[in-house]
Amino acid sequence: MDFYIDGKVVNVGDVIKDFRGDSHVFSGVSMAPSPGRSGKIIVNSWTSGTGREFYPSVFEGEIK
Repeated sequence: MDFYIDGKVVNVGDVIKDFRGDSHVFSGVSMAPSPGRSGKIIVNSWTSGTGREFYPSVFEGEIK
């Protein structure tokens, strides 16, 4: 599975911005917990380096 923003694949290490304009470093995609549910993307905070998971819509993207 890949994560796309504006139809372009996002690569590990790319800096992406959330809907608030905050920058994060893309780390990967987590699998959906069960069929029919959405996976999440894993990012590290640009400032603290702390890893978090978000739904793709936070970054106006999609998992395919």
